[in-house]
Amino acid sequence: MVLLLAAVALNKTAYGMLLVVAFSVGLAITLTAVGLAFLYARNRFRKPRPGARWPQLLPVWSAGMITALGIGLCFAALRNYKLRAAAIHWNRGRHTSLAGSGDWPRPTQLLSIFKG
Repeated sequence: MVLLLAAVALNKTAYGMLLVVAFSVGLAITLTAVGLAFLYARNRFRKPRPGARWPQLLPVWSAGMITALGIGLCFAALRNYKLRAAAIHWNRGRHTSLAGSGDWPRPTQLLSIFKG
């Protein structure tokens, strides 16, 4: 979408369409190749024992790991947002003399953000 909008903005719509089509064909070929590789690879592995429980738990475990990763990324983004908001507050507010380049508050000031 962004590529096509950039191409339209540069008055090169046909070039943008060509890039989108080339990307789509490449993606289709890659996904087809991966699917065929999985089909041919399934005969190379032994089937798990009938009483084995790990094949049933593997999708649940992987979904839990992806969820945990997403939650971790959200917390990291919120922490970064909190730091940036604190820097803007300290630069605009009553504390104008900051250590370093002046963009970020001192470490002791940052600690007060997380305590309150």
